[in-house]
Amino acid sequence: MIGNTYGMNGLANTSTTFLVIYSMEKYIEWYVEMEWNGWVLMLSISSFVYKTSLYLHQNPEFVASLFNHASKAPVTNITNVLRR
Repeated sequence: MIGNTYGMNGLANTSTTFLVIYSMEKYIEWYVEMEWNGWVLMLSISSFVYKTSLYLHQNPEFVASLFNHASKAPVTNITNVLRR
């Protein structure tokens, strides 16, 4: 939240990634404590990862901003970089 409020892309991406990993860990912990079927757990995790990959494919600026060290710098298309 603070990263998005103050325009700190690195902090926003780090907190989002940590929140997703922490949420998945807590979901798995809860699932194991309930002693449900492990195959259904694998199916739900793999479907979540699949949906996440579709989102990241549609929004590559999220991944690109992880490697962009200047705050609020425009993301350049890789094909424009390769043409130079």
